[in-house]
This record gives sequence, structure tokens and C-alpha cells, in this order.
Amino acid sequence: MTILAALVFLISNVAAVAIATELSIRIVAKQFSPMLRIAGGIASYVIIVSLLTIVLGHFGWLDARVATGVLAVPAIAAFIMLKRRFSKAPRVTVDLRQACDWSPLLPIALGLGAWWLLRNLALGSYISLDDKTYHAAILAHWLREGGFDIAPTTYQAYYPFNGELLCLWFMLPFGHDGAVPFNGLVYLALFISLSLHFAHAFNIPKRWQLLPAVLVLASNGIFSHLTTFADVDFCAPVMLLAATAFLLASLDSGNVPERHAHHRALGLLGGACAGFAVGMKVSFAPPVALLCFIYAVVLSRRLPRQAASACLGVGLSAFITGS
Repeated sequence: MTILAALVFLISNVAAVAIATELSIRIVAKQFSPMLRIAGGIASYVIIVSLLTIVLGHFGWLDARVATGVLAVPAIAAFIMLKRRFSKAPRVTVDLRQACDWSPLLPIALGLGAWWLLRNLALGSYISLDDKTYHAAILAHWLREGGFDIAPTTYQAYYPFNGELLCLWFMLPFGHDGAVPFNGLVYLALFISLSLHFAHAFNIPKRWQLLPAVLVLASNGIFSHLTTFADVDFCAPVMLLAATAFLLASLDSGNVPERHAHHRALGLLGGACAGFAVGMKVSFAPPVALLCFIYAVVLSRRLPRQAASACLGVGLSAFITGS
């Protein structure tokens, strides 16, 4: 049974990653840094599996095998498109002299990352008081019921639960919290890719671009927080940071007619990340509203003809993931 559960876990996540990778390649244009494309893939993965979990939960089908079946067809299509894409792609060469510019912080980041990964997977999830009250308790209730409902014993069941959806996704194949630490690793990878993208965008010297990642990896407080079910205080800001990155990229893409498709898709992805942050924690509604307002104002000045439809798309995607 454990081997079957592990196999379902592997297949479902590989399928979701394949779909997210193809989406990110289509959404994020080549003129942006590779790290933004990686961040797009991670954010797409989070949104895909979370929305799928919501749909399955509402229909009472919280089963990893059902989720794998739903992902099967789009995953096969994504694998075919990725195979064609990479077979035509030119070979990439690495300039070791440029790679050496990372040398002051790269060994530190790799060492801290390896230690983080070892502790994360070896220690497993930490059950905090809030987890016992509702973060983990409501997920266990949903798993037992096979779908979503309001737990009658806790008023926190009415709280937004976007932050717990990825934890629930990792619990589906096994029926327990053994794989929940992967939740923190996903958001950590998203943060690192976004920090490298912004460092590149602001022309920070390469030898210092890993500094934010090193500081986060060295923080024992953040590590302890990311091993719990109640890690929204880190994950929600990361999703807001992702929304900022994608909406800024959308504004840059809108100036070039050939990239209007990327402009709209990046706006939708940015709106989805913004709404997802609000669905993690309602207190993020004001900064998300401010971000969307600034995006609408700048877009109306740059592309007045497309502003209304683009803002509508951003708002709609934010509403879908945040409600």
C-alpha cells in the first residue's frame, strides 16, 4: 500500500510539474530572466494543484488516484509539447568564468540548502498549537470525510484555507502528514527564484544575488515555520511577491505588439497569485488591492485601449483563486 501511495504521489506531481512547466514556457517570454520562467512554473504548479484540490473537495472526490486521472490527459499533452520543444532547442553552453562570479555565496547557499533539505525531510512536519486547533485538524477532517465541509467543532473552519491546500495535496496519496514538509520546500524554491529574478532586474552584481536566499536559508525561525501547517506568514508574502513580478513583466510585455499574448497571460498569472495570497490570509487584501490599483493606473497610461480588458482578466483570476 505504501509503495502504491508513493507511486501515485510521484506520478501526480510529475504530471502537475509537466503541465506547469509548459504553461510557464508559454506565458513567460524569452526576454525575461530564466528565473522568472522558473518562478512561473512553480507558481503555476501551486495554483494548478490547489484549484484541482478545491474542485475534488467540493465534489467529495478527495482521492489522489482521482487527481492523477484528471491530470493524465493534459500531462500527456504537456509531455509531448515539451519533448518537441526541447528537441528543437539549441544546446546551452555554460561559461565557467561567469559562473565563478557566484563563488563567494554559492558554496554557502548550497551548503545551507543541503542542510535545510536534510532537516526538512528527516524531521518531518512540526505540529504547532494552531495546527492542532485548525490548520492540520481541518485537513484531517476533510481527508476522513473525503471532501470539504465545515467542521462543527471549530470556528476557524470558516477561515480562508489557500495556505493549507498544498499541504492537503501532499497528504492525499498517503492519508497522513509525512509529505507535508514538501509544502515549505515549494514556497522556498519560489522565493529563491523570485529573489534572483529581481536581483537580475535591478542589475545587482552576480556575486551578491544569492544574498537573500542565504539569509532565508540561514534563518532557523523561517525553517521552523515552514515545517508546520501554519506557514502562511511566509507563503502569502511570497505569493504577493510573485504577483508583483508577473504584473511588472506584464507591463513590460504590453509595449511590444508581438508580445501581447504574453502580456495578457502574465497579467492572469499575476492576478491568480495575488488572489491566492488573499485566500491564504485576509490581511493581504489591502496590499493586493494597492498592487492591482497601481497596475491598472500604469496600464491605462501605457495601453489605454487594452487596459479595461486586461484589468478585468487580472481581477477575475484574482477572484477565482482568492474566493
